[in-house]
Amino acid sequence: MIATTPSLHETTGIFIDLFRPIILGGELLYSINNEISSYSHQINVFGGYTEATFSINDTLPHLETWIQEGLGRHIVVYNTSGIIIWEGYVNNISVKVGALSISRGPLMNIANRVSLVYVPIEDPNTDPPILGNRTETTIAESSSSQALYGIIEKVIATGNCSNNATDGYIADQIRDTYLAENRYPETNTQMTIGESSSEMSVEIQCRGYMDWFNVYVFNDIITTFLITLTHKLIHIICAESLINNIFENNTDQISVNNLTTEGSDIENRIAIDIIKGILAYGDVNDARWLFGVYANRIPYYYIMPSTVEYVHHLASNHQGILTYPGGTDVKPWDVQVGKWIMAGDFLVGKIPEATNPRTDPRCMFIESLQFTAPYQLQINGGKITTLPQKLAQLGLGGIT
Repeated sequence: MIATTPSLHETTGIFIDLFRPIILGGELLYSINNEISSYSHQINVFGGYTEATFSINDTLPHLETWIQEGLGRHIVVYNTSGIIIWEGYVNNISVKVGALSISRGPLMNIANRVSLVYVPIEDPNTDPPILGNRTETTIAESSSSQALYGIIEKVIATGNCSNNATDGYIADQIRDTYLAENRYPETNTQMTIGESSSEMSVEIQCRGYMDWFNVYVFNDIITTFLITLTHKLIHIICAESLINNIFENNTDQISVNNLTTEGSDIENRIAIDIIKGILAYGDVNDARWLFGVYANRIPYYYIMPSTVEYVHHLASNHQGILTYPGGTDVKPWDVQVGKWIMAGDFLVGKIPEATNPRTDPRCMFIESLQFTAPYQLQINGGKITTLPQKLAQLGLGGIT
């Protein structure tokens, strides 16, 4: 009998469903399992599912289809029980066929709805020239690009320039040139002559759907009164449904935070920047709140937990993670961010069991993690304080 190395799927049970892009209907194309030669993903407490990369060995027709139609594909990754462990869209594709290497993307570098911020030159004949107030051009769009990839808006900026008929509308020219050069994805090709190789593979770099809060401007000129942070966030999510409808108005996991803020927003800000501002406020108790997009493209907004949910025993031969206090094994690909993990056999008997995890040196809050198949898991944490929330509520920046 000839011994064979188990595939990644046979080792971990991980498999991936591939769909058409959400903006093109999102129909299921096919599933892959044993074809997967490598897999890793990253999850962050801000943003949720952030990045994933996987490689597959495939046939030439499939590789050609990846280059032609792969960008934007909806990707869902499952564990052996069929539970989603990561979800996102294809942002970049790298194909290798023998001596030929082709990459396409990133999708998020596309710009098919563009405006330009500039400072107009009112009188160029003075020294220095007389300048006007910072202003913005009208929006220019590419409907053909939007039909393929969704609406990806960019607000670009330049310095002082004119935008009148006499000078040929310079600001508009800059905007239109940027749109023309960035409305379709970039393709790079390399050929290594003399290299003998029969390899046919594709590496797929994916991003989480939090990115789609970074591709549209949010304004609200109707709500002229104070609203809760929760309602502000719901307005931002629902506004996206009128653009690409990535989140389908799903706000079921947006928890109630009664801290209030201005309802109006007229500064042409990108949606994700407003979300960051909402998170900076915390709540009336200066507690930290978290936001991310997880399975089924559902946005979550919730208060940071205050109890330990994972434990790791430093001296254990198992070298894994268990639920706390239950002690159930957690596979490395199932570990989630936004939870407290404790080193269970560190400082034993020296710290009371009821110690707040914020002040317990055995505990770490999981800010981000990187899983690399089959079993490698890197967990990153950080110090947790209430000062950032207090400063934000007072309208102040950081301290030095």
